[in-house]
Amino acid sequence: MTDNEPMQVATTAITSGRDGSKALAPSLSTSSTWSTSGLEESNRQANALHQTGNYSRYANPTVEAFEHAVAELENTESALAFGSGMGAISSVVLALCSTGDHIVAQR
Repeated sequence: MTDNEPMQVATTAITSGRDGSKALAPSLSTSSTWSTSGLEESNRQANALHQTGNYSRYANPTVEAFEHAVAELENTESALAFGSGMGAISSVVLALCSTGDHIVAQR
């Protein structure tokens, strides 16, 4: 295979989301919080659009590797992972609806 040929889906699936190390599987980040160099860095991270290395509820290296892998498999710029289906659904609804809008849903 040359560099110009696209990878097969199976090859993409097993190689996506890696950090460039020689590890055969992405490492798992089990930490839930990370230290910062001070208040300014903490404020910058808290106000960043994509919060990395702050608090694992917002992002962590394992989730980021998964998101990169999904984006590569779907051939898109980026992907988002959620902790639940309701989290994903409510994010879409809140992004598309404004104050006063009505949502019609089946029970």
